[in-house]
Amino acid sequence: MRASTSSQQTSPISHNSSLVSGSTSGTSVKKTLRRQLSRVFPLSRNKRNGAKNKFHPPNCHSPELPAELWMLILEYSTYPSFSTTDTIEFDSSPPPSLELPSSFLSPAPTPASLAPRLTYHRALMAHKRNLTLVCRKWHSYAQPVLYSFVWIARAKQAKALALTLLCQACCLSPQSVPATEASAGRFIRRLHIETPALERCHPADLRTILEYAPGLEVYSDYRSVRRVRGSILSSSTPPSNRETDNGPCNLFAKLAEGGGALKRLTWTSYDDPTLVSLGIGLGLRGGYMGERLEYLELNFVSSSAFSPKVTTKCLPACSAGLILPTLRTLKVTLDNGTFLVLSSWVLPALRNLSVVSADFSYAADGFRRFFEVHGGSVRQLELGHSSACIEEAWLTTPHLPPHNPQTTSGWQALSLASLCPHLDEFICSADAEWNWEHPDWIAPHLLLPAHPNVSFIGIRGIEGRVGGDGGLGTNHHAALFGLREQMETLLRREAFPRLKYVRDMSEGSDWLRRGLWTEPMCSSCSEMSSNSSLLSLVGQQQHPHQHSHANPLSSPRARQRIVRFWEGVLQRCREEGVWLEDWRGWNVTRRTLMRARAALEAEAEMSMSRSSSSSSF
Repeated sequence: MRASTSSQQTSPISHNSSLVSGSTSGTSVKKTLRRQLSRVFPLSRNKRNGAKNKFHPPNCHSPELPAELWMLILEYSTYPSFSTTDTIEFDSSPPPSLELPSSFLSPAPTPASLAPRLTYHRALMAHKRNLTLVCRKWHSYAQPVLYSFVWIARAKQAKALALTLLCQACCLSPQSVPATEASAGRFIRRLHIETPALERCHPADLRTILEYAPGLEVYSDYRSVRRVRGSILSSSTPPSNRETDNGPCNLFAKLAEGGGALKRLTWTSYDDPTLVSLGIGLGLRGGYMGERLEYLELNFVSSSAFSPKVTTKCLPACSAGLILPTLRTLKVTLDNGTFLVLSSWVLPALRNLSVVSADFSYAADGFRRFFEVHGGSVRQLELGHSSACIEEAWLTTPHLPPHNPQTTSGWQALSLASLCPHLDEFICSADAEWNWEHPDWIAPHLLLPAHPNVSFIGIRGIEGRVGGDGGLGTNHHAALFGLREQMETLLRREAFPRLKYVRDMSEGSDWLRRGLWTEPMCSSCSEMSSNSSLLSLVGQQQHPHQHSHANPLSSPRARQRIVRFWEGVLQRCREEGVWLEDWRGWNVTRRTLMRARAALEAEAEMSMSRSSSSSSF
């Protein structure tokens, strides 16, 4: 009985142990299954954890990026390679004007490229505006990116920007006088002003913009500032105080006052009474603007037929002795008097120089004195006018007799090879003509027929000589003969013994060299997009019965002659050990020319077959 009782008592214990073991095994299976499901469906676990901690937020805050990093990310997102918008192409590089080249080897912007450059900038600004509309934080973070580059293409845009900066400063500043730190103008780093002729900006609006842009680094004015009424009058009539305050001279003074951060300046000098005796209003007394200035471009615009004559006796004291310690690139389109003013400046870091004489006074005292002072430090030189333009101006313009009859006058006595002994890179125009003193060869430029140290020569405007004025349609041999002789002169070791590189700096010529050709844009469209002057509007009208002649470059035979011309030039360059480059700086290879010639031969055969089939019908 006891045994049976004991057996009966132990049976429930074993039964309970079996239940416990079964429950633990079931729990472990559930945990394992739940763990596997959590790996597959992680969102359900996050939702449960969020439901548990709904009323108990964590003490630590979630990590956030600093504002400086957000600004850097938004700035990188506006670059072409990082852009995700449909309006900006990935593979295309920015137009030339949107870049900031440090020398003259980069492609220069042309009036025909104004519409593509402006379209690209507007697409870029639309992308920046979309970034500011994401949220409030991005709106504040994207303000430096939005205002970093401002392009003014109309006069009303300058007025709207000036009013915006003025209202922001007045509303956000607690002081009675508007502070520059309260407006978005402190983010402006580059100001580009390029407007049509009838949409020029008022100087008062630009003065307001400059007043609220203390961090401006790049200022570019391409003949887009409206001249006040006093500037059109004669120099003997004194303008009123209000007109003087709003004139271009006062605008330049305002730019010089707050230009401590200015690195690049493109300035157009207008012929108002305050500047006409000097040639350009650069009488800086404080010298704050020139501390960090690296690039300076000066253009002289005069409404009169003759530019003012300036002598050394009438130069103001404020214009002489200007020191620009960091200036490396100087591009000037000025007259003889202004060259005389620039000869008194101190430019120790000058390396790149582009010279265009507005009055063709390449043999005058101002031009000569300028190269005597600064020619020794020049490494890269570009002469804007070609030899044909200089000779024509010298023959047609009356000249005064020299003070000293024994001295030789004229451009024959000016030798840039002796005035620029350290010159390494030279850029000239393809519009060179024969010289009667040396009829056997064509010099690249009248002022520099030879140089012992030049290793690089760039040529602009080759597409005008190759396919301009219908030369290929009438006599292609005469059209290419002059250019061939000019290229032969460049390769003469007697003239340039250290020459290593010859670059064709024309993009249109590169297209023709590769056998490509596109129908040029109609003149009316290009004129309407680039300039809205009355002359261009008159030129757009065409008689309804007037027939337009076909472009000779549309024929594949004409382009074949161009390719054969470049094959001969490349062969001569190889014989002399000189590299032939295109406008990008890439080498022109024989394989590229052979490929272009084969494609043009196939195109010519196809056009002949089409013409024969159409004639049979």
